[in-house]
Amino acid sequence: MCVLQYARGAVLRTCILAIAKLPSLCMEDHAAMPSVHDVAGYLLRLADRDRTGIDHLKLQKLVYYTQAFHLGSEGTPLFPDRLHAWRYGPVSPDLWSRYRYRRGYIAPPADPVGLSLSDRERDVVELVYERFRDLSGPDLVRRTHGEAPWRQAMERSSDGGSEVISQESMRAYFRDRLDILAETSEFPPFEHVVDLGSLEDVATGILPSPP
Repeated sequence: MCVLQYARGAVLRTCILAIAKLPSLCMEDHAAMPSVHDVAGYLLRLADRDRTGIDHLKLQKLVYYTQAFHLGSEGTPLFPDRLHAWRYGPVSPDLWSRYRYRRGYIAPPADPVGLSLSDRERDVVELVYERFRDLSGPDLVRRTHGEAPWRQAMERSSDGGSEVISQESMRAYFRDRLDILAETSEFPPFEHVVDLGSLEDVATGILPSPP
């Protein structure tokens, strides 16, 4: 069973997470699972609310972490869209197609994309956003490169291309690391350090296509 408690606008947020072997009993019933665009749209609205911004590179990584921590806490995916292992970390190809030419911060969508999430789904998205919002896109690239799900997918790829990151690998890895979302906890050190060279080509938020 999973419980996520928080007070909107409060400085201190309490995250109590417990994992059951069976699918979560606290999931709310609703007609359709949100899409990756719904989740991205909600993240952009959160950034706009805080008068800050999210570029394409950072958006991709935040979307990945919402999926990963939802799998870890609830046992089920937040959205059905697949995430792929690209050179600069996890990427949603559908999201990449939508924002591939965007430079700098992305404005929140004018349409109601992202407003259909349930309260439970918003809990997870908001926890991820608030935990990682002060990290840059390159910071998040380095962090995902040091974690097993991305590395395992890249190892399966024969040419370093676009391999799907399995939901099971995310579930198994993040269900034991839910304390990362607690604001009082320190980020764990990188388990593996990957030399990315210069990230100047993605500093503006332009995310290259896979090799």
